[in-house]
Amino acid sequence: MLTVKDLTATRQMLFDMLDEIPEVIEMESVDLADALGRTLAEEVYAPADVPSFNRSLVDGYAVLASDTFGASESLPAILLLDGDVKMGCPADHALKAKTCQAVPTGGQIPDGADAVIMMEDADDAGDGYRYMNRSVSPGSYIIFRGDDARQGKLLLSSGIRLETRHLAAAAAAGFGKMNVRRQLRVAVLSTGDELTPPGEPLTEGRIHDVNQVMLTAMIRQAGAKPCSYGIIPDEFITLKNVMKQAQSACDVIVISGGSSVGARDHVAAAIEATGLPGVVQHGIAVKPGKPTLIGMCGGKPVIGLPGHPVAAWFMAGSLLLPVIYRMQKRPEPKAKTISATLTRRIPSNHGREEFILVQLSGSCFDSPSSCTDDRPGPVSATPVFGKSGLITLLCRSQGYIQIPRDCEGLDEGSQVTVILLDSDAQMNLENA
Repeated sequence: MLTVKDLTATRQMLFDMLDEIPEVIEMESVDLADALGRTLAEEVYAPADVPSFNRSLVDGYAVLASDTFGASESLPAILLLDGDVKMGCPADHALKAKTCQAVPTGGQIPDGADAVIMMEDADDAGDGYRYMNRSVSPGSYIIFRGDDARQGKLLLSSGIRLETRHLAAAAAAGFGKMNVRRQLRVAVLSTGDELTPPGEPLTEGRIHDVNQVMLTAMIRQAGAKPCSYGIIPDEFITLKNVMKQAQSACDVIVISGGSSVGARDHVAAAIEATGLPGVVQHGIAVKPGKPTLIGMCGGKPVIGLPGHPVAAWFMAGSLLLPVIYRMQKRPEPKAKTISATLTRRIPSNHGREEFILVQLSGSCFDSPSSCTDDRPGPVSATPVFGKSGLITLLCRSQGYIQIPRDCEGLDEGSQVTVILLDSDAQMNLENA
């Protein structure tokens, strides 16, 4: 009989097992536009100076700075207009002393020029000269060759998760593709004779498969690649065969199981038949989520989640996502929290750590525009009680609290730490 661990011990056990698994190091080349959120597989160096020529920061006139010294509106520097630089074209001749050339924003600075005067600081009297009403120092309004990056300079470090700013820098350096690590492949299996894919009509006694969609979205949001294996009937041979396919093709397997004892037995038996050491944890001291299974099959972690959607959501967030982040060598995002006052008593004497969904109320949630202080003001948390098969409980909540295993409950008026669920709740706090 496997010992029932608490959630913290289960996570640590998982992490210890993951430390024995070789890191996914295969890489693939993807278009720059498709590289957002991917992990860079190698260091990237600038192949050339960026920019590759001296460029103007403004619409104006390329000048020799010393020709403008002492210039003012009452005594302008008078320079002969000697041509203009076309956008996207090289400057066709060098600048001579006492002359200027018109340059657009981003245009090339002609040889001999070392500054630019903005268009609005020069007058055109229609006589072929420009009257400079101010002086400029060398380097004014110029981006010099290599200012952004010198040839051979480290541009992006290996192992970073590519964000928009990284892609912009790569584009400026001329890269059209990035070599990134292969995405972690996570197999998603739904089990249950009662399940029907979303979008298909239901017959009596059947329900739509919620967990496949939910888990796929969570996996994708964590930066991994979900691989759907569809709905598997509550039958050992079929489940075992699909498990073996998933174990061969993917890095992690997550199974959303049925609620019956027989279905759980099939999942455990299929894990045992797929690879060693098989099931290493059967049941966790947590509510909801007690039936969760943990396994390891030939170096591939397996997580068997409860079929009830709310329980599956909590356990996926507590176990599956940390596994994905750890296997990708990425830090697990820190949950955003807020302190709140409990509006009613919550009993808890199950001998298990408990997740309780809550609705939040207070100025930052009821009327975000009224929050003007540095702090969000008083916030109240009202428990949202319901069965773990009711997925809309999550939609009616803004956060949840965790009650420790050895706690017999929380009294009305208690100060609690609420872990925020969604971006709307987090945005209200950030805008407070």
